[in-house]
Amino acid sequence: MAAWPEADLNRPHAAGARARGVIDVYGDEEPGETGRARRAEAEALLKYLAKNPGPSGA
Repeated sequence: MAAWPEADLNRPHAAGARARGVIDVYGDEEPGETGRARRAEAEALLKYLAKNPGPSGA
């Protein structure tokens, strides 16, 4: 969730790094309900950044 404010502040690199960190922590293993939700949120943010890279790109 902390990555969304980074994205809103036009800091796509920081936002992307946070989101990728969440994905790395939960990996490809079955992480349980909380892990799935966090991974899905991180993936949604990365998709958002791909469409809205901000002034410096994602």
